Amino acid sequence: MAINVNKNLRKTCWSPWLLSLLFALLVFTPLIAKEHVLCIHPEGETFENVIKGLTEGLDKEIIINDLIINNTTTKKELHHKISQTPIKAIILMDNKAIRLFKKYQNSLPDTATIIPSIALMGVWIERAINGIKNCRGIAYEVPLVTSAVHLRTILNQPITKIGVVYREIMKDFIDINAKYCLPEKISVATYPLTDKQSSKHWKIKNAIKHLIKSNKIDALWVLNDSKLLKPELLRDVWMPIVSKYKIPVIVGVEVLASPNFNFGTFAVIPDHIALGNQLAETLFEIRDNSWKIGKEITDPPISVLNILNQVQAEKFFQVEVKNLVNVDKLLK
Repeated sequence: MAINVNKNLRKTCWSPWLLSLLFALLVFTPLIAKEHVLCIHPEGETFENVIKGLTEGLDKEIIINDLIINNTTTKKELHHKISQTPIKAIILMDNKAIRLFKKYQNSLPDTATIIPSIALMGVWIERAINGIKNCRGIAYEVPLVTSAVHLRTILNQPITKIGVVYREIMKDFIDINAKYCLPEKISVATYPLTDKQSSKHWKIKNAIKHLIKSNKIDALWVLNDSKLLKPELLRDVWMPIVSKYKIPVIVGVEVLASPNFNFGTFAVIPDHIALGNQLAETLFEIRDNSWKIGKEITDPPISVLNILNQVQAEKFFQVEVKNLVNVDKLLK
């Protein structure tokens, strides 16, 4: 391109001022004011992968600012971060980030401008963002029926009844998933617990045993609920029972399907890079709408991965190699 420009310059009579201007246009990148978004999230590889996909999708059109939070992060710290840069939108990853932003938004005066936000990677996003103004969600949980049908095909064994232990607050979420399972002739056996009961080892143990022995379930569905999956509960309750009864376990995060834990059998989760790309597209939509959310909806993830604990599947359920063709990721 430079050769063609030089040829044209030799054929044309240019004033020194125009030559200087042309040189500046060719050599220097124009200083365009970039728009900023703030991404609020805990530490972790999962969040980093989503941000990687987000960065790829934005392609430097929008600048990402980070705020890594923990249990002690305050709304005052969030306010300070937002006030440092003109933030056009907030990205909320995980329920901690959602709760923090909700507190921050509720503390604002009625006259304050409400920054649009997108929430994802939390448990039951639709419910979590209830009460947040100008917010859109991207669901993380894949419908149970999707996981159940895939697992049934892989293990090549009947899965007609799935059991789940859950906190009463999740009842609507459970009911919706049970409804989706009906066309596949899959029923969901439930065992609800109160918040107080969800911290008691013996209560959870009895609930799981009841589902396995009395309800005679074909698989166990474990929700992404941090209260039911505290490290000590996983270690002392969930893992020993699953190991004893050798029942397929559907989980909602990859780490729980790791052979190192000998716990989860199968997971269908969003592809985190693709989730970041989807987030970027949602941001562009909001930007094109003058940084307004428009309709406050929750979108499903556009791309998912099937993950199988191959060690457990082969040891307990005699899965055949031919059935592994459609599994995206084998953990062994």
